[in-house]
This record gives sequence, structure tokens and C-alpha cells, in this order.
Amino acid sequence: DSGSNNSANALGIVSSGNTTVRNSWLTGGRRCAVAANELGNRFENCTIVASGINADPEDGIWRSSSGSSNVVLVKNCAIYGFDNAFEPTGFWDEVNSTNNATDTNNIGVNQIAGLVNTDGVDWVSPSTGDYNVQPGGKLDGTGADLSGDFTDDIAGNTRAAPFEVGAYEIAAAGVTFDGPDIVDQTGSENVVFTFDENGEGTVEIGRASCRGGVWGG
Repeated sequence: DSGSNNSANALGIVSSGNTTVRNSWLTGGRRCAVAANELGNRFENCTIVASGINADPEDGIWRSSSGSSNVVLVKNCAIYGFDNAFEPTGFWDEVNSTNNATDTNNIGVNQIAGLVNTDGVDWVSPSTGDYNVQPGGKLDGTGADLSGDFTDDIAGNTRAAPFEVGAYEIAAAGVTFDGPDIVDQTGSENVVFTFDENGEGTVEIGRASCRGGVWGG
């Protein structure tokens, strides 16, 4: 899910507990996300970014100081542009929270520091609102494997271990083959293409097998 709001709080977790915010892109709000201190409340693979039109982006995730202590979990979340990524400090489940990326304070284990929003560094194009993970950046393959709970991202792409950090997984690349330029081929079954090793070109393959240098569809 995605959401934006420039009121005091963009998103709140109800106080009943056992509520998960997952694969979400959130922006805006003085406190962009709010977690009540109840057992089972958690954030997983969220991208939380301060809105440029909010004059006072204080907290990425703000946790109520009332209720149970040290129970809110945060895993594989990327949080950028706030005075504090997590507020207040010292009240989170530091033992089980993991693999979060921020540009300010952080919690849990396997912390990822120095997150930036320059195009082509950690995200593809933040300047145009594209928060897909940049290949080779700090969020690429640095998340914890949560496949026991879920295996997709915000766009429906399948996640692979180790997960990307944030709401978006880098989509698997299509299959290509370097070979000669060929004319379009049609047929019901077993259309065979023979490539010479010095040929160039790209062939998109759906269902195929290779038999001694000959590809059959």
C-alpha cells in the first residue's frame, strides 16, 4: 500500500496490537507513522520518506510512550528525511528489530547507515517520486529474509532472499540471448533457431530448451 498525508500523523496502528504494516510506501505528516505500544505491532519492508511540503518532518515512526514497553518491531524499513527516524529512542524491540536503513538514528541489529535520496544511489529516482531500489545501492539485497511470512513486494514482484530493504524488490531480469539478427518466426511447436557463435542480437525466450547449440521453443 502507499499513502501520503500532511496532517499531524499519516498512519496509525490501532492499540489492540498484533497489527502489521507491510510493503507500504508512506510520506508526509509531522509524524509519518504512529505505533501504539502493544504486543505484535510491527512494520516490515516499508519505505517512509518525509514530504517536501511539510515544514516540520519530525519522526519517521513515532511510538507511543504509554502501554507495553519494548514490543514494537521494525524490519527491513528504509526511513529518510526526518529529524528522527525512530522516536522516542530506547522504547523499541531492539533485539528483534533488524536490517533498517536510515539517514539519522536507527534501532535493532544489522543497521544500515547513510541512506541518501540522490537519484541513482540508493533509489532509482527520488526526484520524480520513483523509490524503486537502485541496483548496487545500500538497499539492494541487504534486508533480512522474511519469506516465512511473505514473498512479494508492494508491486507484486516476488522477493528473493536476501530481501531488498523497503517496499520495493528489484524485479528479476528477463532472459536474453546474444545471437544473430533473425527474422520473425512463427509456428505451433518446436520452431528451431540456429545461432552462429559470432552473431549478435537479443532474443526474448519464453519456453525453450537448448540442444547442442540449437534452441527450440
